[in-house]
Amino acid sequence: MFLSLSILFACGGGSADTDTMIDTPTEDTGIPWPDSPCEGLTDEDGDGWCLESGDCDDTNPLVNPDREEDETDGLDNDCDGRLDEKFAGLVVVQVGDYETIPHRIVGVDPLGKESFSVDLDSMEIAPYFLTSGIGGGWVVLDLAELQLYNVSETGAVEQLSDLSESEFGAYGLTTHPNGFYLVGLGNSIMSVNPQTGEMSSLAQWDIEVDGLYAFDVAINPSNGDIGVFGLYGAFALVTEAGEFEMIRKTDFESETGPEYTVYSGDYQDQVGWFASGWDVDGFGIFSLNKPEGLWDRQLSWADDWDPHFVAVDSDSGDFYLTTEGGQYPYIWRLKADGSDASTFFPDAGTITPGVSYWDLYAVY
Repeated sequence: MFLSLSILFACGGGSADTDTMIDTPTEDTGIPWPDSPCEGLTDEDGDGWCLESGDCDDTNPLVNPDREEDETDGLDNDCDGRLDEKFAGLVVVQVGDYETIPHRIVGVDPLGKESFSVDLDSMEIAPYFLTSGIGGGWVVLDLAELQLYNVSETGAVEQLSDLSESEFGAYGLTTHPNGFYLVGLGNSIMSVNPQTGEMSSLAQWDIEVDGLYAFDVAINPSNGDIGVFGLYGAFALVTEAGEFEMIRKTDFESETGPEYTVYSGDYQDQVGWFASGWDVDGFGIFSLNKPEGLWDRQLSWADDWDPHFVAVDSDSGDFYLTTEGGQYPYIWRLKADGSDASTFFPDAGTITPGVSYWDLYAVY
């Protein structure tokens, strides 16, 4: 099935918030090198990227945020927090029918084919949120009972944390590269110890003041910053140390109501934050225009998909979207250049009645 797709680029959307790059010469050409954009700052390797502007190894000109990743050299060439990464597909939670079809954790390779499938040993939970487990397996968030569960590589389900006392519910789950889980509780972000399940508040805010009702969380792996996506278009950044920066507020008192509804978000390495949801013009993918505190429409689709969760392939910039609707419970791939929007998994026409796909993440 092929759906027409239009793409709208807005000023500032989808571009890196970085300095202009200058390639490093590999040999002496005898031509004078231009003045460095790092004048007055630190650029020991002379690659045109300053330590203060994001060069994660200022002793090596093969490492800076404008480099392509070399998958063989053991370096984080592009300063995205990963070594020798290459997009290896997706992991998605498949929700069964609660009676005969089990819930599953499913791996999908870069060609859209199933690479593994693990049945959960419980059909009584509602595993709508998913993240990778620290040390193996996965963690799921039960949307109905507000419980966090460890899921082993064999599908065994074991309680990790009880979130049922949360006043605003629990939405959004991710794994921090420094070894803990993060979950959104409406008016706060909690860190979760992966061994004990003990929770501690990383940041709190007043929903009525900021208009931020946390509905998803994502990580910038290059610096560990946490993006908090609000249901009504608010957005905030939280550092691992708990420093809180409100980027966009939602005015609940506006006569026209909130401008956006955001269901899910993700981060593309060296590009920025993206969200799926809708505005007055319909469903779409939006990029964060941080200086102006706006969501710029990035991609639109013609059919009436109701998006669930979004993941972005940081290598290609393509988006993967789970959706709902009687004929649409697939993972869709939306090409970054707007040239195609089509079913990615499972093959078109092969869906199983009673099955739906919810949270997902990219693997490298």
